[in-house]
Amino acid sequence: VGCMISEDRPFIVQAFERIDIATEGSSDALDGVGAHFPHPSRFDESLSDDLVLPLRLALQSVIEANVTSEVVLIADTSEFTSTSSDMIMSYLELAGNTTMSTSLEQTCCFDNGFPTWGAYDRIIANFGTVMETVVLLDSPLPLWAQQVNPVTQTKGAFHKSIKGILKI
Repeated sequence: VGCMISEDRPFIVQAFERIDIATEGSSDALDGVGAHFPHPSRFDESLSDDLVLPLRLALQSVIEANVTSEVVLIADTSEFTSTSSDMIMSYLELAGNTTMSTSLEQTCCFDNGFPTWGAYDRIIANFGTVMETVVLLDSPLPLWAQQVNPVTQTKGAFHKSIKGILKI
């Protein structure tokens, strides 16, 4: 557990292990990451290396302790559609032979009308054969998601949630 920026942009890295009761001693492990990435400094840039360093170091530590290389990232990446999921995995030094990702959907944000460049929310894995994507709470948004400040009339930055189905 940590922050990518001091006291902001939290992340958690957790090791998971499946234990097959039918076959004693048989197990599979993977590392799960939940993160809220910082925004790039400019629209035409991606994240700088120093902004992802705390997450990268924490992830490397868990991978080494868990002795696994399979990782699933569930994140608000704050990355524009122009930044591939392969690029995000390379920031985390997880680039490899396989990158499975939910499709880049218009999930961000209510306050700016869900533009085509707003594919911030992603599920990415470095294993598997295919990833299917389901956008949850798609249009029309439920009323509770359409937050508007009654005084300033400022809309909230609601993100549409996504579900990824990873086939291995």
